[in-house]
Amino acid sequence: MKTILNALGFLVPVVILPVLVVSQLIAMNSRSRESIKRNTDSTTLHIIKDSLSCKGDSTKGKTVLYIGDSHTSYMYGWQDQLSKLTGMVTTTLAKGGMRTDWMLRNSRHMFAKKFDYCVIWGGANDAASMYSLDSSISNIQRMIDLGRKNGTKMIVLTGFDPKVVKITESNRGQWGFYPPRYVTLQSKMKKELRGALVVQNWYVSRQDGDCGDFICHMSASGHRKMAVGIYNEVFK
Repeated sequence: MKTILNALGFLVPVVILPVLVVSQLIAMNSRSRESIKRNTDSTTLHIIKDSLSCKGDSTKGKTVLYIGDSHTSYMYGWQDQLSKLTGMVTTTLAKGGMRTDWMLRNSRHMFAKKFDYCVIWGGANDAASMYSLDSSISNIQRMIDLGRKNGTKMIVLTGFDPKVVKITESNRGQWGFYPPRYVTLQSKMKKELRGALVVQNWYVSRQDGDCGDFICHMSASGHRKMAVGIYNEVFK
């Protein structure tokens, strides 16, 4: 069961991905559970604030709200696969190119309903622009507070390792500042956010073909690794 809402809060048809991408995503099977072990050593994958752990929760039939940007907007993407692994019922608020201020503005009315869980992956577009990173943290914290008021367990993903962004001489002028700003934002998330499980989701590898472009919109294998990584670290 799945609903996707646009910026005005109305239900909209889901755009179908190219057949090749969809078929890749569907075709990924349990062997990906093993391949992810290569990227899950204790130095790159860890959960901050263990007291908020969701490990061992009975998730079948529970509701989850995903909030994000393009990384969370793909049909059969990591969020759909995570819900399949956990048995949760999915609602997604995500749109390409959006910053955390859009996420806060458009999620306010949704938090009037109680979700069992909310997973936020935001900040990439904040870091890739000159948007204030302090404002990014404030926006995410306000979403955390809105969810907690209704008893929702809040989970924040820092985003993938900024090193997977491929900066070259041809794109350095436009994108060179992005990885270091993303490093700073992720550090602030881990140090400053309160009331949420903050997860450093560095699960994808450019060397393994998990990135579909230079800023790492994920390929089929990347989405699968992201889903399995979060499942293993947060819920299993």
